[in-house]
Amino acid sequence: MEEDAFSESSDVSQQQPQKNTMAACRVRFSGQQHSEAVEEFLNGVQTFKTLEKITDEDALKGVSLLFTDTASLWWQGIRKEVTTWQDCLEVLKEHFAPRKPPHQIYKDIFSDAQDNNTGLNLFIIRKRALFAQLPEGRHAENVQIDMIYCLIHYKYRQHMRRGDISSFQDLLQKGREIEEMLAEAGSVASGGWGEKLKPKRCSFCNYRGHTAEDCRRRQQKRGGGLLGDQQNLTGKDKTLRSEEI
Repeated sequence: MEEDAFSESSDVSQQQPQKNTMAACRVRFSGQQHSEAVEEFLNGVQTFKTLEKITDEDALKGVSLLFTDTASLWWQGIRKEVTTWQDCLEVLKEHFAPRKPPHQIYKDIFSDAQDNNTGLNLFIIRKRALFAQLPEGRHAENVQIDMIYCLIHYKYRQHMRRGDISSFQDLLQKGREIEEMLAEAGSVASGGWGEKLKPKRCSFCNYRGHTAEDCRRRQQKRGGGLLGDQQNLTGKDKTLRSEEI
């Protein structure tokens, strides 16, 4: 009985991840050469480490469990050179997401404007992530908005003036309101059935914007024909009268 109990307790302990280690952390990094992927991984790891109250020493011992593919091979090669948790974070960023010089970051910021298919929220998130890579305190929030505003799609800018925006929160809130308004306008234009209404086209002159019933050319032609008929009738009446005389 004691052996069975010991066996069961051993199985349970093996199945349950140990506390104060990185074994239960679900964040993984495969070695993407991209600053956003690196920052996402580091934020996830640091959050887990803080919540689980894992020491720097234990985190350094277990961080290899979070690396896969290229990152795993990279870690095997430099593991002996890394002696502290802070060193681990720094070499990871240095290798997979080296800091770009400011002029390159500015180029990335202004390289593309918002297209018609990208929501304002996602567009602002991407631009703010680039600003975060600049030296701290380089630009105040209102200056960042000045730089981003000219890149926002016209369908947003035509409904909000720059002077009405004092923060990114204001910008995102106004963006949501505009998107709701545009969605409602699109629903009305489609007649509520998801299909766009076809523009009017005249079957007489083939021009758009009116129907045959309202066509001026048709009305003028009909008016000209009636006038000609009236003139013909008037001429016949005069001939008959002259013959009678």
